[in-house]
Amino acid sequence: LDWTEDGRPPFPHSGAMRQGVEAFEPSQDRLQAVLRSTRSFYVIFWHYDADKDMLMHNASLNSPERLNAMRKSTGFTFRPGEGAVGAVFAEKASKLITEQDMNATRFHRHRIASNYGIKSIAFHPFANGVLEYGTGEVWDAMPDMHFDA
Repeated sequence: LDWTEDGRPPFPHSGAMRQGVEAFEPSQDRLQAVLRSTRSFYVIFWHYDADKDMLMHNASLNSPERLNAMRKSTGFTFRPGEGAVGAVFAEKASKLITEQDMNATRFHRHRIASNYGIKSIAFHPFANGVLEYGTGEVWDAMPDMHFDA
C-alpha cells in the first residue's frame, strides 16, 4: 500500500485496505466532511464490536427527507462477510454498488435504497468498521472523499 505524503493511505482509490492500517473516528464534523466532499445524501459508520463479532450502526448523517430510510437502515447488524457491509469489512476492500447492482449483490437494504432514490452506494473498510455513503446520482467510480473537517 503506497501512502500519500501526508501519511494517509491513497484513499479512496486504494482497493484493498489491511485491517489495522487506519481507524475511523466518526465525529459529526468528519461525517459532514464526507457528505460535502462526495455530495452524498447520507453517511453511516458501521462499528465493529469484537465481543459480539458484529458490525452495527455507530454514527450517521443524512438529508432531512431521508430520515425514515436512515432509521430503517441503522437497525440492521452484520457479521463480517454478511451483506455488503460485512463483505467489505471481511475482504478489506472498498466497494461501489449502483442501482443495477443492488439486487445482484449482498446488499440487504436494496428496497430501502430504491424507495428513497439511492442509486449509488460506496463502502470503505477501516480497522474499526465500515463507512457507507450513498447518493441519488449514478457514480461511475468512487468519488473523492475527504473526512477531515
